[in-house]
Amino acid sequence: MRKINRAVKIRIYPNAEQRVQIEKTIGCSRFQTVDKALLLQGFAIVGTAFLI
Repeated sequence: MRKINRAVKIRIYPNAEQRVQIEKTIGCSRFQTVDKALLLQGFAIVGTAFLI
């Protein structure tokens, strides 16, 4: 039996307070992902500078 992947696209309309919380959450996730990717490539992160 074949596996079927499905996706649902939704649109949300957050108020100002919810928008701030969403931006904080997504921002943290994005930076953690970038940090992990750099570490896997052999870079060290010191403040805002990248050391090889």
